[in-house]
Amino acid sequence: MKEVTLHLDEHGHPLDIHFDGGEGTPIDAFLFLSNVPTDPPAGHVLAFGNSDKIGRMIFNFWRQSVFQNPEGAAVIEGVARDIVKAAAAGRGKEWVEAEHGTVM
Repeated sequence: MKEVTLHLDEHGHPLDIHFDGGEGTPIDAFLFLSNVPTDPPAGHVLAFGNSDKIGRMIFNFWRQSVFQNPEGAAVIEGVARDIVKAAAAGRGKEWVEAEHGTVM
């Protein structure tokens, strides 16, 4: 069995991460997603760090996936499109001006 330990300070800010009881590595943000295989499906979302750092981590995850797991990268791209559509609909707009064009 492998073990990962995250330490937070008294204010809930991430301090470090340890793998299998080894030395800690300082961190200032993390995003943890889990899937619990139940019916109905459940999961956990833990995000510590500011939104800019979390966003950059998600973007870097996609960049790594492009080369290491192209199918996974395609799934992330589809989810990103769905997020933009849902955000636009939630704001009462039919479209959103994106950096690279209009998204419907």
